[in-house]
Amino acid sequence: MNRWSIAALSVTSATLATLDARAQAPWRAELSLMPFFREQQVEGVGRDDRVQREGGLFLFATASRDLNPWLAVGASLGFDAGSSFRATYDRPGSAGAADERARIDVGWWELWLGPSVTLRWRALFAEVLWAPLTVRSDPSRTDLFNTRGENNGLFLGNPLISFALAAGAEVPLSGRAALVLRVNFRLRYTASRGGAALERDQEAGQMFLWPVAGLRLRW
Repeated sequence: MNRWSIAALSVTSATLATLDARAQAPWRAELSLMPFFREQQVEGVGRDDRVQREGGLFLFATASRDLNPWLAVGASLGFDAGSSFRATYDRPGSAGAADERARIDVGWWELWLGPSVTLRWRALFAEVLWAPLTVRSDPSRTDLFNTRGENNGLFLGNPLISFALAAGAEVPLSGRAALVLRVNFRLRYTASRGGAALERDQEAGQMFLWPVAGLRLRW
């Protein structure tokens, strides 16, 4: 037997061993946590100065079952929570510095829940999540009114435009555990607040792209 035959047998054996391990442990659960922070400042002559800061923690959890070595289906949950600071300033102020005219400093949270489909090839994977249920509490958005003239209450997402895409890789830690490195892209539109549609058929969109690290277990 030449060395090419030996190499081919080794690759085949490794592939069969991987497929056998997946067949014996078709269930997966993943938990990821990632902090985030962003800041935006608008200033200039002839306009109000505005500062916006937002930070918090992103949590992502999913449970799935392999249908075959390349395809899995499951359910995913995303939960974000943090604080939002917004302030408007007059410049120049009474003492020569900018005076704070309006200020909002509140907490917020957002929940995502829906089915997911994952495609795998070796250690790489791509994932699609559709979230028919998205709920957001954000008291800082006093600029968004519903058709009853209210600017408080929970936001509900538009189920037709609430989805996430991800791509990443697994780094094995043991026989049943792996480190997961992924990049998530998320797009969501809210269409109602406090149980009523937003006025003038408005929709508030939000888009995120960020890296996430987590732990995945198999059984």
